[in-house]
This record gives sequence, C-alpha cells and structure tokens, in this order.
Amino acid sequence: MTCPVTASVDVTLVAPRARVLTKIRCRYEETQCRRAAHAIWDTDIAGRLNGVRTDVGSPTISPMQLVLRPFAIEDEEAAVSAHLALAADGYTNFLLGFQPGMPWLEWLAHIECSRIGVDLPHDRVRADFLAAEVGGALVGRVSVRFALNEWLAREGGHIGYAVLPAFRRRGYATEMLRQAVDLAHQGGVGRLLVICDEDNVGSATVIERCGGMLEGTAVNENGTAIRRYWV
Repeated sequence: MTCPVTASVDVTLVAPRARVLTKIRCRYEETQCRRAAHAIWDTDIAGRLNGVRTDVGSPTISPMQLVLRPFAIEDEEAAVSAHLALAADGYTNFLLGFQPGMPWLEWLAHIECSRIGVDLPHDRVRADFLAAEVGGALVGRVSVRFALNEWLAREGGHIGYAVLPAFRRRGYATEMLRQAVDLAHQGGVGRLLVICDEDNVGSATVIERCGGMLEGTAVNENGTAIRRYWV
C-alpha cells in the first residue's frame, strides 16, 4: 500500500510551531493509511474467528492490545468530550493545558512542542503526552516526563496516567504504566518517580505491580497525603 502524505502550513504561524503543525498533518495522513491497513487485517481476523480461512497460514490470534500513541486530529471529539466530562467532576487535567474553546490543532501543537522540547515555559520539562487506545477506542492517556523540576520532584513525578471511568477495572492502568515506564527508560531516564494519593489503593496497586518501591509518604501543596514510589 502506498501512502500519499500531504501537508499544509498555517502561514500565520511562525517557526517552530508552523513546522510542528506540518508534522502533525503528515502524521495524520500516515495514520489514516495505517488504519486502512489495519481494517484489512481486522477483516482477516474476523474471518478466522468465524472459521473462514482467508490465507494459507493460520497464526495464533492475539487478544486486542492496548497501544500508547500520539493524539491525532481525529481524536478531537472523543478526547474533548472525555476532558469536559471529567472536568465537570473536578478532574481538569485529562488533556493537560487544554481550555474550553481552544482549537484542537493548537492543543496538538502545544503537546508536540512539549514532546520535542521547543518553546517550553520556564516551569515545564520535555514530556510526551500520549493517548491510550484499545480497539480504536480512547481509554485513557499518559504523560511521560523526561526530567524533574522542583514541583515534579516533590509531588508530580515522571509519569502521570488517567483511565476513563467506562474503562476502569480492566487492567488498562497497569498496562499503560508499564508501557510508559519503558518509554521513559528508552528516553534516557533511569530511576522513575511515580506518585499517587495515599488513599488511592487502586493506583498504588498498579504502581507496585509495575515494580514500584515505596520510598515513603508526604503531603503535597494542597494538603493531600501522597505515596512516593521509585521504579
């Protein structure tokens, strides 16, 4: 399959954000091509599950896998809806840095700049912000920070993750954290600090399943007791 990659640039934006938007659009075209290829593969899998042989070989069929990937243009509706729903319940950081009414491309450019370490505010570090997907559905997101500033070292840590309420208690949080730890190590981070609220038993269990060793407890700037783990 040949993937025709096209891109356009908002001339009102100056470099490096214009280059970032170009990369986002190119990545969108590539993603569409990959999804077309995956659709062909999914049709093949469906045939196997129904006893229909679509080729000579018959490899073992694996269960649907959770994938961490960059947020894309086509994620806007699902991601913004999830962000607004969680914000109504008091959790405002599902889409970090997103504000109601913010153009989606602007937010994508924001997180891409964060990923490559361009135009970062003085209180930010280079970080990857990724969607967690299972079977084409957005189930959560992770943030992987490749350095610690004063606030992160005290109460933020290297990795943050969130699973949407409809997809909890399925093991996704553990797999998201496991993959995020691998990405951080690949990005050159050694020991990883991961933090959760002291009364969040589920999150503590996830961290411990991924090899987290409890350093101790502390109190954050909001007066909430937290547990500090190193992985």
